[in-house]
Amino acid sequence: MNPTATEFYPSTDIRFNQSLNDHTDFLHSYLSTINQVHNAQSILDEWHTSLTLSTLIQNWTHSHITQSTVQSNCSFLLYNISSLSRHFEDIVQYICSSYPTMWALTGLHFNNQVKYRLASFFKTYYTIYYQHGSNAFGGVCLAIAHQVPHRLVTQFTQIENLFIVDIFNKNKQYTIAVLYLPPSVTLPTHILNSLHEI
Repeated sequence: MNPTATEFYPSTDIRFNQSLNDHTDFLHSYLSTINQVHNAQSILDEWHTSLTLSTLIQNWTHSHITQSTVQSNCSFLLYNISSLSRHFEDIVQYICSSYPTMWALTGLHFNNQVKYRLASFFKTYYTIYYQHGSNAFGGVCLAIAHQVPHRLVTQFTQIENLFIVDIFNKNKQYTIAVLYLPPSVTLPTHILNSLHEI
């Protein structure tokens, strides 16, 4: 999209306005979640009611800045997502509603294409780490806001379904561990004990 392009003016045809309102059932037939339908309807409404391209871009910019700056000192979101590709729009909606300082996803059902979509969507605000899982539904993801100093705990980087990072805040150090356990796997207490010792 070119912000300096000639401004466009939406159709004022009443019949077209009515047809947009009648397409909720159509959207439901192609989209799998309520959030997806809501987002699609919002996009249609937004494009149809914006008077100019400049106004549309200004609204996007204002909305994004407002969402990204309304943050508590430190907030954390944890979501056992049970397939990132299936719930991609849902997690984007959750994160964009509050922009937590850190967020973690477990049970990714790993898909590289969706992984890159998520990373590119949030790369302006977060550093995102991934670890593959031991089964089809495994894998974890940890995202940390750019302004938060942190370092990887390298002793555990080769362990599937586990990601560990040290966070530094006001001269204190915190360790965040994100772990996914498939239903048939017992809690790896030896790994957790090693982490505790470190």
